[in-house]
Amino acid sequence: MIFAAVGCVLAAGLVACGNGNRETADSAADSAKVTPPQPKFHADNDIAMVVRSLVDAVEVGEKLDSAVYNYRGVLTDGQGKPIYLDTETNPGVWEVKVLSAGRATLSNVNDGDMRADELAKYVVSCLPFGDERLIHVHGREGNCRVYALKNGRLTFTGTAPEGLEGCRIEIEISGEQ
Repeated sequence: MIFAAVGCVLAAGLVACGNGNRETADSAADSAKVTPPQPKFHADNDIAMVVRSLVDAVEVGEKLDSAVYNYRGVLTDGQGKPIYLDTETNPGVWEVKVLSAGRATLSNVNDGDMRADELAKYVVSCLPFGDERLIHVHGREGNCRVYALKNGRLTFTGTAPEGLEGCRIEIEISGEQ
């Protein structure tokens, strides 16, 4: 009788261990099927804030300094997403250049999936003024927009077919120096 009780206990233990091992094996197989999460890209350089900083400097007559503003890298929207993806689906690279004490440009380095008019609307929505300062629009889709600044102008130009691929955009901030 004792042997039967011990046998039942051992059998129950083996069944429990076997189930545990099967669950562990199943979990290992499930985790092998799950793709590890891809690292999310995040950059702190919001394009609207870069433009706003340059616009603020031009509006108060400050001389633009290349040591402060020159930059080559990914610029983002207000939520940390790259402004565009290049044709290889990498976060799009921008170049910010101070050309003189009163003039700077931002331009995308590679072709990308964006629209000049939509980018202009986003950037201007983050400035302390709106379309009331819009002084000129031309192009079929508004791919050139010029805004008046207190001491200069802000220009957005799309220089290629816009949409899924191929668009080049230049943003120019120029002041009277």
